Amino acid sequence: MVHQLAEYDRELGISYWTKNYRTGIELKDPEALDRRYPYYDPISTLGEAGQKWWTDQT
Repeated sequence: MVHQLAEYDRELGISYWTKNYRTGIELKDPEALDRRYPYYDPISTLGEAGQKWWTDQT
């Protein structure tokens, strides 16, 4: 299972990954290998600006 980092926003702690495989539920999904999957860093690990941004979103 190999994931490829496509983009990372260090301030907001959001990374976007692509993958080079399909799961059983994605076998007929033509976009599965092109989709960007988000991952969110824990808010407590972010700098002040990133924590403030997430706080302002709620």
